[in-house]
Amino acid sequence: MKDNQISVLFRFLSLNRMQSFTLNKELMDAYCIEVEEKKQYIGMVPLTDINFNDIIDFYIKQQLKLDDCDITIKVNVSETQGHHAVPTIVSQMLKHIECSLSVTLSHN
Repeated sequence: MKDNQISVLFRFLSLNRMQSFTLNKELMDAYCIEVEEKKQYIGMVPLTDINFNDIIDFYIKQQLKLDDCDITIKVNVSETQGHHAVPTIVSQMLKHIECSLSVTLSHN
């Protein structure tokens, strides 16, 4: 989910090279960054209605653990005033995969 102030990513925190390749190939708008010192990859996918079931399927097929993922909510504080609700897709995903949440504040 993304708008001018808030975007939501589902992150896979410890993928191997083959899982990284599979994620990029199978999920729309997915991308990975390499963590060289750990020889692992962090995969990120926008949490949207379109990717919702694909994220769950990937999680199950790859036999990942809850500690291997999180949902990151990015808030652009320079464009945000007042209170904003967390998008409902976050709570919908937590019903299927009870991973942790993280919040990132940016000034861009």
